Amino acid sequence: MLNSTALEDLQPLVALKASRLVAQANAIGLQLVIVSTLRDAEAQARRYALGRTELGPQARPGRPLGVCVTANAPGDSFHEYGCAFDAFPTLAGHALTGSQTLEWRAWVALRELAALPAINLQWGGYERAEGCLRELWHFHYCAGFTAAELRAGARLPAVTLGELPRARRAPQKRR
Repeated sequence: MLNSTALEDLQPLVALKASRLVAQANAIGLQLVIVSTLRDAEAQARRYALGRTELGPQARPGRPLGVCVTANAPGDSFHEYGCAFDAFPTLAGHALTGSQTLEWRAWVALRELAALPAINLQWGGYERAEGCLRELWHFHYCAGFTAAELRAGARLPAVTLGELPRARRAPQKRR
């Protein structure tokens, strides 16, 4: 089973975008922990089972298996094609996983950084599939391809460092 945390395992263009997101987050004081990059079908199947056939988060009466952590079955996840990664911001060494006010501000800041033209990553926190968590930690870039197209052999454009504009510096706070 493969569930990598290395940016080098991503498609080169996605790895570059992820590196830029990490750098921009650092520039505004957010440290990111990458918890998943490339996954194989077996690792995706294990995540897909959480909340469905295996105990997932937020179990309670009426929902004894909790909620699903992903809406994507094996073969349908951008992680399997090296086009996605999961990252959590940290504060004082602890991952921010919830939606409390301070934590939500960190997620909004990451969403805004991901949308910068030089980064241009899709954020998983916009939508939530029925019975699943909103995937705040998920970022991907697929160049407009669907998972089915990637599965059929479509590939992201090749990239060299000189082809993309440098990431803009995050605005500095006035003192």
